[in-house]
Amino acid sequence: MLSQPEEDPGLTALLDAVWQILHAATLLAFRTIPDVVKALEGFSDHEAMALIERRRSSGSGTGEISVKQAEFAVLNVPARKRA
Repeated sequence: MLSQPEEDPGLTALLDAVWQILHAATLLAFRTIPDVVKALEGFSDHEAMALIERRRSSGSGTGEISVKQAEFAVLNVPARKRA
């Protein structure tokens, strides 16, 4: 199976901290909010938007599981239970 690359855990944690704000917004408008400024410090708008778009398209933060998690769940079932 093909899998999407996993997000960097450090970047994921930073984005998680402000995800409720960012998930439905454009970055420029939110670069003035102190929590967003702190979380995205050192990232260009292009880098930050790439992370935001990847999160939006993957469904993360909505209770869905990643492709890797789904793949593991399928492959982790004992062979006798698959038949």
